[in-house]
Amino acid sequence: LKGKFKGERRLLQEISEQVQKMKQKQKHGNVIGRPLKQNVNEVAARREVCANYLYNGEMT
Repeated sequence: LKGKFKGERRLLQEISEQVQKMKQKQKHGNVIGRPLKQNVNEVAARREVCANYLYNGEMT
């Protein structure tokens, strides 16, 4: 029974103002300590493969 309610999330209105302020500080990096990991979506350049295949002794 305890495990059922443990994972239940509270609405933002139910969280105290002090906790809300602390979460905002951590979110925006205004706190001392290890910064949150930022996602950088970079696309790697595609390799161009020069493939010459032998098909029945002929180059294609």
